[in-house]
Amino acid sequence: RQKTAAKTSHECKKTGPEDPPPCTKTGDKNRDDSLKADTDNTWTCAKRNCLTCPTLTYGSCTTQGTIYHITCLVDDCNATYIGETHRKLNDRFSEHWRTCANPLLESYKMRAMGVHYSTAHPGTKPELKVEILETVKSQKKRRERESELIMERKPSLN
Repeated sequence: RQKTAAKTSHECKKTGPEDPPPCTKTGDKNRDDSLKADTDNTWTCAKRNCLTCPTLTYGSCTTQGTIYHITCLVDDCNATYIGETHRKLNDRFSEHWRTCANPLLESYKMRAMGVHYSTAHPGTKPELKVEILETVKSQKKRRERESELIMERKPSLN
């Protein structure tokens, strides 16, 4: 069942012909109905409260195998974090967001984003931006590249 795009007001940018969102293949068993193609070559996210799409300038919330960069936007903090995931970007980014929203929970308080929010922004609602740096399907190569990017960019939270 296709969801309608009228539920949200933000859009996912189409990544291009080399990496289209998975919803472009009708009848595909891996189809993801969270994105709907619009006539102007953009992809409207149909997830009600998608945390990822409003901040993306490239890719979509369903992009998998990514190395990503998170920036804290609270009071122009601009603290940064680089990570990688084989899962959908939205799944991993939502975990980071929950960690920032609940930094004192036992399971979050030792994580980099939890430590940052509990010390720099206690009691503040998370304001985060995520961007896809690269898409790498191989887990070994993705982790190696993540390490290289951390060494090159020196994010403050890694």
